[in-house]
Amino acid sequence: MKTTIKIIALAVALTVTGLNAQEFVRFSPQPQGCKVRMEGTSTIHDWYAESAIIGGSVELDKNLPLDPAVKLPTGKINAKVYAKIPSRSLKSSSGRAMDVIMYEYMDVKQYPTIEYRLLEMDLPSIPARGNPILKTVGELVVHGVTNKITMDVGFERIAKDKIKFYLPVPITLKMTDFKINPPNPNIGGVGIKTGDEVKVTFEWVLSLSTEEQK
Repeated sequence: MKTTIKIIALAVALTVTGLNAQEFVRFSPQPQGCKVRMEGTSTIHDWYAESAIIGGSVELDKNLPLDPAVKLPTGKINAKVYAKIPSRSLKSSSGRAMDVIMYEYMDVKQYPTIEYRLLEMDLPSIPARGNPILKTVGELVVHGVTNKITMDVGFERIAKDKIKFYLPVPITLKMTDFKINPPNPNIGGVGIKTGDEVKVTFEWVLSLSTEEQK
């Protein structure tokens, strides 16, 4: 019995040691080249809102080849991803008046940021042309509500020290899934109803963090 316990304890110790030995390289967002855009509909016209701010960080397995000339291995990718967008950085195509309405319905005072955390990242195959597409699962937090989402994310190795994630195809989200009522303001005596669905795209450029370059 004692021998069995020792074997189990040793196995656990080796597992923990292996996890601790996992090393990552860290990337930070660039002030230029980041954009998130959501597009929607209303009873008077289509609209969009954009932000050029995507904060957070990305940590990738140090063994993942970042040289664009080196072929990526398929399979699970060990990564840590955290992204955040200040809610007030979103600006509507309909101008400042609509920004105020949007912020009101998003309760930006109580929920000042939109957040995303990666749960899984996988590269199932390498395309013959173009950038690889990552299968991802993560948690998106909007309006204080957390929903699990899946995304097919493009991955571009711009250089050995610079990467880009983007959505080649928009994802569709519903406001009501995050307990946001689609805005229905009355402007100048005209009632406006906004559609529940929004289509979201983003481009996120990151560079190797300064401490990693030392």
